[in-house]
Amino acid sequence: MSKELGTSREVSKKLGRAIRYYRTAQGLSLAELEEKSGISASYLNRIERGERLAPSLPVVKNIADALNVPLDHLIELSVETAEEESQLLFSEVILENDFIISGKEVNQDAKESLITLIETIVGFSWNSKEKIEEIYELLLLVDDFKQYF
Repeated sequence: MSKELGTSREVSKKLGRAIRYYRTAQGLSLAELEEKSGISASYLNRIERGERLAPSLPVVKNIADALNVPLDHLIELSVETAEEESQLLFSEVILENDFIISGKEVNQDAKESLITLIETIVGFSWNSKEKIEEIYELLLLVDDFKQYF
C-alpha cells in the first residue's frame, strides 16, 4: 500500500483549510501543533496554504491525532473533484471574512461560536428521542454566542 494519499501527489486545498480551521478553533499556534504532532511548523504552514503536495499518510495521521480529528475525515477532505475545487468550507467563509451582525463587528471568538452553533445544528438527529437534549444543547450554544452581542 502506498503511503501517499493521492497518485498524482496533489490533494484538495480543503485538507489544508480544514487543518487550519481545527488548529485555530483549538487556539493552537503552528508551533504548538508542531509540538503535538511532531511535524515542523513550516511544513504545516505549507500544507495549510496548499503549497505542499500530498503529505504522506503518517504525516496526516500525526496531524489528525494532534487535533483529535478522525483520520478518515482528513483523508476524505484530501480528495476532491474539479467541481469541489471552487467550493469553500463554511468555517473558512466565516473565519476569513469580516462582517457585522446587528451593527456590531463579529470578532474571532464570535465567529468560532457561530461555526460551532451552525455545525451542531446540522449534526442534530432531531428525532423524538433526542430532540429535548438537542434543544438544551442548542440553548447553551446560543447563550455562548449571545455573549458577544
